Amino acid sequence: MPSEAHFQFDHSTVASPRQAHPDSPRTTASPIPGSPRLRDDGDYRPSKAKTAPPDEQTYSRRTRSNSVRSQASVDGRRDKPVRPTAKIDLDRPLPSCPRELPTKKYDDWYSLQGYRSFDICPSCYDGVFAGTPFAVHFSQTRRGERPTERSCDFSSPWIRLAWLLTIKQRRPSLELIYALADIAEIDRPCPDDRELGSDRVTWYGIADQRDGIHVANFAVCSCDRRMIETLFPSMRGYFTKLPSTYASSILEKYMCSLRTSSRRFPKYLDLLVELDAEAQDLDKRLNINRFIQMARDNAFKGECKKDKSYVRKAWHFIPALPELTVCEECYDELIWPAIQSKNTSSSIPRLFNKAIQLVPNEDPDIGSSCCLYSPRMRKVFSTSVREEDFTYLKRKAVDRKRAEARLARERKGIMNWMAEMERGGAQWERAKSELSALQSEWTTYWE
Repeated sequence: MPSEAHFQFDHSTVASPRQAHPDSPRTTASPIPGSPRLRDDGDYRPSKAKTAPPDEQTYSRRTRSNSVRSQASVDGRRDKPVRPTAKIDLDRPLPSCPRELPTKKYDDWYSLQGYRSFDICPSCYDGVFAGTPFAVHFSQTRRGERPTERSCDFSSPWIRLAWLLTIKQRRPSLELIYALADIAEIDRPCPDDRELGSDRVTWYGIADQRDGIHVANFAVCSCDRRMIETLFPSMRGYFTKLPSTYASSILEKYMCSLRTSSRRFPKYLDLLVELDAEAQDLDKRLNINRFIQMARDNAFKGECKKDKSYVRKAWHFIPALPELTVCEECYDELIWPAIQSKNTSSSIPRLFNKAIQLVPNEDPDIGSSCCLYSPRMRKVFSTSVREEDFTYLKRKAVDRKRAEARLARERKGIMNWMAEMERGGAQWERAKSELSALQSEWTTYWE
């Protein structure tokens, strides 16, 4: 996916013990009655809980207003060209979104005209649309309402890409954003990192142009297929339904290859932007072979699962430092090139085992996860290699492992405690905030 710098617009109640950790934030909120987690004094950075999309069959997940005002807005504004009143420039980056995950704290959202459930936060509105002719498409209709849990739609890579294409292609209206909002209303959302069968999701694949057989281990959900075909019309017709196959009476399950949480998603999107622009410039059919080759290259390569822990899974690691476990994808992307590079004199990359192995003396309650998926730990690795400082690498890897184990135990304690609560009650909501705080701590200090 294009880098952030390309998204531009110029606007001329019992608590259990919790040990303090030197590199971790401390919380100030009062303990939850019955919570297995103690709160210490100190500064606390609140975090946000991510809501998993439902698994049920297709349904409308957004409520569209049928008011006269909304319908007039949709009919009269969504496709109506606007006269530019501000200079367009791609040199100013988009603001980062502070409300990427659901929150109940605010009523100051800007809603897209005609779509009561398409909302953007003030930071994204002020940084992107305010002062432009497109500002008339948004209004603060929720002032005074009781806040409900929602997240900023402009934090979505799909919506940000729609804005990028709107500006780059000098489109006079927000038709792409409206089109994606329509898809979000009609289609069930992408199942993200869940594996589901064709009885739950309509799956699409892409056929090899040589033999017409679908590329192995590549599947796209209905929602993301429509997103792609809306943003890149030259891709229409390439995604075809995968056949429903049964093996030993078990329906085959798939995970969406174009889910936004995947580390491969930006690479796929980068390539699609390039191929679509090339097809438009040359006024010819899109060259799908490069996309197919990328899908084929990824077909049998294990994808990085980031901080998800596994027990008795094989990893790349340094025998003298088993805390630094690395997945195959990150090894191929980061460590193997360092081994092959003539410009790398450090011996650290060569310390890793070249074949994946089980981790010795692994904690069966915690397991292991990939340490080099995050920018923070990649920077640690790069610094260690550049300065030939194995001691620094070891200290950071051990600190990360200790934090991972401690937070995993706390998370497990809270989950066990929540199992005994009434879902949706006050204590349940407070426990959810505890889980959010744990995730915030991990993200702040180790990602």
